Amino acid sequence: MSRPEFLDDDDFVDQPRRKKKSSAGWVIVLVIACGAGVMIIPCLIALLLPAVQQAREAARRTQVRNSMKQMGLAFHNFHDTHSHFPPLDAEAAAKWPGLQDGEWAIQFVCKQCQQPINATSGDAGQAFPCPHCQTVMTVPRLGPHHSWMTMLLPYCDQMGLYQMVQLKSDWLDPVNAVAFSTEVPMFLNPSENGPRTSAEGYALSHFAANSHVLRYDRPISIASMTDGTSNTMLIGQVHDGFKPWGDPGNHRDPANGLGGGPNAFGSPHTGGIHVLMADGAVRFVSNDVLPEVLKALGTPAGNEQVSVP
Repeated sequence: MSRPEFLDDDDFVDQPRRKKKSSAGWVIVLVIACGAGVMIIPCLIALLLPAVQQAREAARRTQVRNSMKQMGLAFHNFHDTHSHFPPLDAEAAAKWPGLQDGEWAIQFVCKQCQQPINATSGDAGQAFPCPHCQTVMTVPRLGPHHSWMTMLLPYCDQMGLYQMVQLKSDWLDPVNAVAFSTEVPMFLNPSENGPRTSAEGYALSHFAANSHVLRYDRPISIASMTDGTSNTMLIGQVHDGFKPWGDPGNHRDPANGLGGGPNAFGSPHTGGIHVLMADGAVRFVSNDVLPEVLKALGTPAGNEQVSVP
């Protein structure tokens, strides 16, 4: 059995302590790393942000093109059914489903006192005394005013909304307020950041029709487009002066250019606008296109020798 080991005084002599490794170096390294990170992250964001924005804008432009293609298909389905593009003249409106039975409201202005006169379709062509000044006038043959977009609703998977519209009443009639205050995503451009309703509460559209083709007073057929459907513009984007989709006056003249404003076409996209041609194709037209080309694209039978650039 081994003897226990006893400690003597020499074993309690203070020994020099081991020096701990200083952590100051690591602190410096961490500070430098953090500082570099603070500098690098904003740089990375600055480099990546334009790419992200471009990707989002490309997606929005694709959405616009898809919406316009759907409208183009709706136009042709409408044409296949009625042998012409919307909107309708008064004579055609009288034969429109939902209008041929019964009467609808007609409102016109007295030439003498400039006050509005309310009549019905049964009074069309008849002598009618103005209730304000008693001037006798002939009631014009006007149907209820509805837009080309309203007429496209059944062909755009919007039959439910179309059935909400009281066709026998003008689009501004209070009975149609709910229908025309309803937003239709297909009629909107996701790149537009402004209001989507008018001051009166009507849902807006970011597209307008070519005033030479989609007119209320005279429907146009493909056969009458002697310039060719691929050279005739139906609708285009607008960037200012938006009108409600239910407004039958949502037309603009391509000859006014692509610079935006309440009377011209335009878009928030860089370089130009998307337009829908009468053949159903969606084209991107540069803002630098010549005015005579735009004018030619607006006319369905102008016999101009131009094509979409």
